[in-house]
Amino acid sequence: MKQKSFIFSQVLILFVCSICVFAQTPSDGIGEVNFGYSKNPPAKSVKRIVEKKTGESDAQNVAGKRIENNPAGAVDVRYQSIARMTREAVRDENLKSLKPTEIYKVGSGDVLFIGIQESRSNYYTVLTDGSIDYPLAGGLVPVEGLSPGEIENLLREKIQLYEDPEVSVKVREYASHAIEVLGLAGRTGRQYLQREAMPLYVVRAQALAGSEADMTIIKRPGSGEITLNAGTPEFDDTLIYPGDIIEFTSSASRGGSNGYVYLGGMVTDRGRFGYHEGMTLTQSIMAAGGTAGSEARKAVVRRKNEKGFLESFTYKLSDIRKGKEIDPVLKAGDMIEVGN
Repeated sequence: MKQKSFIFSQVLILFVCSICVFAQTPSDGIGEVNFGYSKNPPAKSVKRIVEKKTGESDAQNVAGKRIENNPAGAVDVRYQSIARMTREAVRDENLKSLKPTEIYKVGSGDVLFIGIQESRSNYYTVLTDGSIDYPLAGGLVPVEGLSPGEIENLLREKIQLYEDPEVSVKVREYASHAIEVLGLAGRTGRQYLQREAMPLYVVRAQALAGSEADMTIIKRPGSGEITLNAGTPEFDDTLIYPGDIIEFTSSASRGGSNGYVYLGGMVTDRGRFGYHEGMTLTQSIMAAGGTAGSEARKAVVRRKNEKGFLESFTYKLSDIRKGKEIDPVLKAGDMIEVGN
């Protein structure tokens, strides 16, 4: 009897459980298989996704407008632009107080390297009319007399293809601020300043002037000649400007206390020059300002012998420069003719 009651109770429990299971109402989505371990995302989440796609959510619209009006990095770009404008304003103000030895204003023949972050960088030569042909700025842009920083500002204003472009200008070849160096120096001829003015002692060092060159003569257009002795305060304070002609010479050769030598032909300055003991042919030519042109190949030295007759000695200048022939020592009264 007890066994039958137990079986009956078990059947009854199974029957009740079956009724409970089949009595549940099916729900949408995947709620039937969760068994209480996790919850499906609320239905409004699906609605929010739809709203985002259709643009019906005010919150999403506002966010969209922010993205549209302020793309990624726009805030940083704005701050960078303000910072750059501030730096440029400070730099422009400082330019007004810069000394000639601290600034360079470009001129005809200079080669500029213009870099732009948004496009290709390139080299541009300043034309004879003082302009550069820069297509991004619409063609010819006048730059003569402007510093590299001022050219950057000018190009930034003229470039329309990019908004607030990042422009940099550097001088790569200096060709507009020419000077002439003559006399007792290792590097004579035309040279170029890399500032609006340079100290005389810097020019002397760059020209490799010899120790015997204790006197400097500066010929400046419209100002005549300026004679300075090396090592004096006036020498150290003197500035060299474009167009100056600088001759490094010796006080002994200028004085002529030991006699003279005479130079003619293809030299820069023809005439009589002071002689000093041990003076060589090359030194005399340098005292005359160097050879006039690259065609000067030889020098003929004429000297009176004991009987009063002229004797001639011919020297190849190229062989002397290359060390293939000695640099002959002159005598007071020698006459030198430089030619080809």
